[in-house]
Amino acid sequence: MKTLLISSIALLTLTVSGCGSPAQVNVGNKVNEIQNSTSKQVSRKPMAPSFSLTELDTSKKVSLKSLLAKGHPVILNAFASWCAPCNKEAPELQKLSKQYQGKVTFVGVDTMDTVSGVKKFVRKHNLTYPVLLDNQENSFGSEYDVIGLPDTYVISSGGKIVIRHEGILSKGEAASIFKSAAKFS
Repeated sequence: MKTLLISSIALLTLTVSGCGSPAQVNVGNKVNEIQNSTSKQVSRKPMAPSFSLTELDTSKKVSLKSLLAKGHPVILNAFASWCAPCNKEAPELQKLSKQYQGKVTFVGVDTMDTVSGVKKFVRKHNLTYPVLLDNQENSFGSEYDVIGLPDTYVISSGGKIVIRHEGILSKGEAASIFKSAAKFS
């Protein structure tokens, strides 16, 4: 009961507050100064933490290494089906993932959610890009220091985090993220 209460409070806090905009980004235990208040160029460009997560549709394991092997920059968007901002940005992300197909690899990472919830989310938004499931231990969320949703990362083809955007992406911000990502080949 106590665990349920704590989980409920955490969920309510994330839902009400959306995403924070801290003055620093902590990725893989390396604190990196950031610029701008929303989309942040990561100044010391740390290597992106590796991961191996289950793909929703195929149940196959997908690693960051396998995504980078395609030779394109990778955009990771951490989301959850219950997150209102995530629902709002999903149609634009779907559109841009198709537009930039072959130039960037776009992947959704569902975290802090249920499988049934994410399946409904995918159907609701007609998503065609790969959706990976963070595990019960929230390893992706921990490694990437996801403190609010949505949270978006651009990883260069060399495996470095070059941009992090905390919070909902407006249509203009989403377009800018994809355009910028395409330059990090």
